[in-house]
Amino acid sequence: MLGFFIIAKLHAQHKTPIWKKLHPDSLVNLNLKVLPVPVASYSPETGLSVGFNLNYFFNAGDSASKATTRNSLAGLEFRYTSRKQTTIQASWSIYTNQEKYFINGATGFADFYERFWTLTSPSGDNDRFRELQYYRTYFRNTFAKNFGKQSFLGFALNYNRITNMRLSGDTTVKVNNIVGANGSTVFGIGPVVLFDHRDNQFSPSGEAWYAAFNALFYMNALGGQYAFQQYNVDIRQYNLIKATKGLLCFQAIGNLASGEVPLLEKSRLGSNMIMRGYFQGRFRDNQLLAAQVEYRQPLGRFLVLAAFMSAGQTAPTLSSMRLSNMESAAGGGVRVLLNKEKKIYARIDVGYTRLGNFGFYARLGDAF
Repeated sequence: MLGFFIIAKLHAQHKTPIWKKLHPDSLVNLNLKVLPVPVASYSPETGLSVGFNLNYFFNAGDSASKATTRNSLAGLEFRYTSRKQTTIQASWSIYTNQEKYFINGATGFADFYERFWTLTSPSGDNDRFRELQYYRTYFRNTFAKNFGKQSFLGFALNYNRITNMRLSGDTTVKVNNIVGANGSTVFGIGPVVLFDHRDNQFSPSGEAWYAAFNALFYMNALGGQYAFQQYNVDIRQYNLIKATKGLLCFQAIGNLASGEVPLLEKSRLGSNMIMRGYFQGRFRDNQLLAAQVEYRQPLGRFLVLAAFMSAGQTAPTLSSMRLSNMESAAGGGVRVLLNKEKKIYARIDVGYTRLGNFGFYARLGDAF
């Protein structure tokens, strides 16, 4: 269950009855500024999560360019979960005035828990996994300049420090022979290219597309323990179905790495965004390819129904990927409109996997 507390400006006179202010038509049209939400959420990786998530929605455009500057978000999060995970994070995703620059990133600390089954082998049993508990300190940021037609060029950096690694669970699942199993410090930097033709970064509507490419080079000279490279691709397409007013959405991602990649820097299959239903990290390795399709159908003014399917896999190398190792998932959900102007939705999804697992997700915003 999601709990919502809204702080906003009401464009109404003081004599307006409170029951009219609380009518759904009024709530979704509030001039929303700050949204502490959700106070409670759920996912397979965290279990029940409670805490304080303060999101600030704003438009950085001046009075003359607000219409051509997309909305931005900055957030502060504190979260504690039933799996004894603690996260403190500040995040931002900002289009500056006239969209001259796009800045996206996060920094924080986590006392985190996750599971390790296997690196790629599909033979691992769902109930046989190693439990990893660790401290994580991180900073990541993308800074890109608009060079015309909603296209951005810049650089990204990523710092990630894993300490106080504690292992428990099924000791037959071998972890210690993997680089970085006792902790790691990495620092990478590299170029970024973005083509962002979405009308809204929180919930795109109508015909739109998005493509992001980046390469990160992790070097000992930057203060990291390991030298390796990561190449990431994220491509999305949104198609309006005029007959039903629904939206057909596609996404394909690739996370490719080479070199001495530590355990917690390897790509994880499964999340609340893609391959929903799989516990994040059910499979992990140096290479990950995945794709999904989602159909979103408006139902009245405040609800959207969604159905999705996905497929993907991990592998040590691209040449070792096989169709026989492909993982798949499908599911559906509902989105509830919180604010019409900024197109903010609460999302509840249920995914079911080829391995027979269910994943339940309650989050803010669309999956992609």
